[in-house]
Amino acid sequence: MAKYVALTVRKLKPGSYDDWRKAWEGDRSDFPEGAHAYVCRNMKDPDEIVAFGMVEMDDISQMGSDEMRQAQEERTQAMAPYVESVGTDAVYEVIDEVRA
Repeated sequence: MAKYVALTVRKLKPGSYDDWRKAWEGDRSDFPEGAHAYVCRNMKDPDEIVAFGMVEMDDISQMGSDEMRQAQEERTQAMAPYVESVGTDAVYEVIDEVRA
């Protein structure tokens, strides 16, 4: 089974984290089953946020259903008032895993 990571780097408008966080989570209808996510804050710039989610699935096209795309678009629109800019925003396939 393949592993995938959705990763987004955002610069938030100052003081908007709590509102952005509520909009980011939404109703979770676009989160694939079994996914888990992390939201990370830059220690030198608290308005820079990295959000990434990981999921294992046989077929990545499962993430592209019309319902999931619509839910993601609604979340993106809900987050927009709190976002100054977006850097990386993509889905990656895990090709190697390193453990201590």
